[in-house]
Amino acid sequence: MRRKGRAFYYDAGGKPRKWIPLGSNEAAARIEWAKLENQEHGETVAYLIEYFFGTRVPQLATNTQKSYASLKKPIEQAFGHMQIRDVTHEDVAMYLDDHWSHASANQQIALLSAMYEKALRRGWADRNPCKGIRRHPVTRRKRYLTDDEYRAIRTGAGPVLAAVMDLSYLTSLRPADVAKIRRVDARQDGLYVEQKKTGRRQLYEMTPALKDALEAAKALSGSVAGLFLICTPRGQPFKPQKLSVMFAKTARRVGIEDVQLRDIRAKAATDAKADGQDYQALLGHTTRAMSDSYIKPKIIDRVEPLKRKL
Repeated sequence: MRRKGRAFYYDAGGKPRKWIPLGSNEAAARIEWAKLENQEHGETVAYLIEYFFGTRVPQLATNTQKSYASLKKPIEQAFGHMQIRDVTHEDVAMYLDDHWSHASANQQIALLSAMYEKALRRGWADRNPCKGIRRHPVTRRKRYLTDDEYRAIRTGAGPVLAAVMDLSYLTSLRPADVAKIRRVDARQDGLYVEQKKTGRRQLYEMTPALKDALEAAKALSGSVAGLFLICTPRGQPFKPQKLSVMFAKTARRVGIEDVQLRDIRAKAATDAKADGQDYQALLGHTTRAMSDSYIKPKIIDRVEPLKRKL
């Protein structure tokens, strides 16, 4: 599929080259492309990929769409030429074993598995070749951002980053969700948020600390009283990547290594658990297991050595 101007076309090849118009809507164009590919090549994995990206992916959150787009090409290169029913467990296992990155391979096969679930529903496959294949064990990040480190970074941060850090810590929201908080979301009874990744809606009770953080964020905009609580001079929300870079640069400047803006979410969950709060509700997860994956080894058990001596 090729794009020319605002429209998409199917490159049918030949001499002279034949271009079949697919329309200007990308999702619809992908489906039409997949239909034409199916006529030419049968029900290939390439067809399944385009069908999945044309029908399922547009329904997902923007960040998830971007993540899937980055995983698409390697899957297409490895499996695209194969018939959907011809991919075996051995093919998937070999792909995992030969991949240079365990984490990337896991993500790509997880996406391929989701595509095969779609193929099963459409009757294009009789099994999911990704099921039952053990994926690579990936070590979970254990870094805990201490109180002193948090204070040091916040002290060295500018007003925008300081406001983002405070709201991230008090709510345990992802950077993308903090960036999209609107001014009208700060209500008298609390802060209303709809998580972009999960669609979960939450109302954070208005505590003195949260009220102070919201007031500080509102004061940042000055004359630019736009839609978003924390915004650029043009009234636009900050991109999460920009905020992450700001945090990383500030951390390095104050001498703190191996920390990320997203570590604040894990810190908030860990601190909430240590204080006896409902950290699952704070994170907005549907299961306790999901929330437990955010808890870092903050507390070290004190152990008395054996008193006997042989």
